[in-house]
Amino acid sequence: MKQFVFLILILFSAQSIAQKITFDIGTLVSQDSSIIAIRELWKSYVLNYKKENDSIVFKYWNKAETNRGLTDIIISTTPIKSYLNADLLTFEIKKIDTQFYIIRNILTLGGKFGETSYNEFTIIYNIYAKKDSLGFKLYNGLYQYEPKLLHFETKYVDFYYPVGYKFNNQKASELCTVYSDLINKFGNPNKHKVIYLIGNNLDEAYHYIGVEYTPFSSSNLAAGYHIESQNIILTCRENHLHELIHTIFKQYGGSTMFQEGIATYYGGMGGSSYSVLIHQLKKAIASKPKIDLSKFDDLDNSIGNGDFNNYYIIGAIFIDYAFKIGGSEKVMALFRYKDVDTFKFDGAVTAVCKEFGIQKDQINSFLKNYINTHKDS
Repeated sequence: MKQFVFLILILFSAQSIAQKITFDIGTLVSQDSSIIAIRELWKSYVLNYKKENDSIVFKYWNKAETNRGLTDIIISTTPIKSYLNADLLTFEIKKIDTQFYIIRNILTLGGKFGETSYNEFTIIYNIYAKKDSLGFKLYNGLYQYEPKLLHFETKYVDFYYPVGYKFNNQKASELCTVYSDLINKFGNPNKHKVIYLIGNNLDEAYHYIGVEYTPFSSSNLAAGYHIESQNIILTCRENHLHELIHTIFKQYGGSTMFQEGIATYYGGMGGSSYSVLIHQLKKAIASKPKIDLSKFDDLDNSIGNGDFNNYYIIGAIFIDYAFKIGGSEKVMALFRYKDVDTFKFDGAVTAVCKEFGIQKDQINSFLKNYINTHKDS
C-alpha cells in the first residue's frame, strides 16, 4: 500500500438514504468549470447507483467500455457491490493530461453480507473522466493501463501482462484449450471475451483496474480473483483455471460451495490440484477423528490446517461424487439449490440430501469415508 498523507477539511457532504459522498476542500472551492462538472457528475452517479447492471450506469459511463461489457469495475470487487451503506470520500479531482481527469477516492462499506460484517471494508481507488460531445463520462483505471500492457489473444480469453513479465504462451494456450473444451460441455454465458489481467503479484493486477489499496491484497502468487459481472480475472499466472471456471458456471448460480467446488475440482486451489488437496485433507483430519466435516461454516477452525476456504475442497468432493454416480447431468442438478445464507451453505446441504440420498446426520461419515478411500482417477 502506498503511503498517503492527507489534510482533509470536510465542508460538504451529500447523502441519499444510506449513500454518502464527501469532497475535499480543494474540489469544493475549485472555480475550474471542468472540475465542477466532474464533481457533480460523480456525485450524481454515486447517489443514484443502487446495484450492478442497473441501466442508470450507462448514463454516466463511456461507450468504449460499455460496448465491451464493462461498467464500474471497482464497485464490482467489493463485498456488497453497491454504494448503498457506503461512505465515499473523494479527496482529489485533477487533470492528468490533455484529455483525462483523475477522481481519487476512499470507499468504506457498512452493513452485512450474509452473516459477515463488512463495516471495516475500505478500498482506495481511482476513477477517470473525459469529455465527449455529450459532456464528461466516467472511465475505469483499466482504460488507462491497458495500452501499457502486452497482449496475447485467444478465442475466448484476452491476456494482458506487464513489460518484463515472462509470459508463457504455451501455458496460456493449454489453459485455453481446456477452457474451450469445458465451454463446449457446459456452455458459455459470456457475450464478450474474458479479460485476463496478470500482474507480478495480485496487488499489481488490482492496480491495472485503478485500485491503490484493497483488503483483498495477497502476497500468494497462486492467488486470483474473478470479477463476475465484469468478466475480468486478476491473477499472477497464465494458467489460472480455477478462476476461468467461474466465468462458465456463474450462469448456473446455486450454492457457493458448488461454485467453488467445481472450480477446485477442475482448477485446484492455491496452486495445488484437487488430488493433492484431498491427500492434504486426509492427513489433516487423521489427527482429529472427532472432527465433524458437516459443519461447513466452521471447517477452517475445526480442521485447523492453516488453510482458508476448506469448503472449496468439500465442494469439490461433492462434485467428484456427482460425476461418478450421474455424470454431468447429476453435477448440474446440484446447482439448482441456492443458499439462503451464503456462508452456512444451506443450499448445499439440501442438494446433498436430495440428489445423493444422504441424510444430514450422515454427511460427516460420508465425507470421511470418501476422503479416506479416495483414489486418483
